Amino acid sequence: MSDLLRRRNQLGLTQADLAVLTGKSEAAISRFERGERRPAPDTIVKLAQALRVSSTRLKALLPDPPVEAEPFDQAAS
Repeated sequence: MSDLLRRRNQLGLTQADLAVLTGKSEAAISRFERGERRPAPDTIVKLAQALRVSSTRLKALLPDPPVEAEPFDQAAS
């Protein structure tokens, strides 16, 4: 469970609630929680306000996005 998801749950908010409070879709909130997308700076401010944390704290709550795998080099095999 991501820290972002944990904080949302601590406040008793659903993804739908957070979507309304931030003007983002539920799918976007889900992607932020899973670390698939990083929110834009203006969205970070809105998320921080909705989750009652500072923008700096919110950035720490966001999961790291997955690292892209390096392409397989067939010549090396």
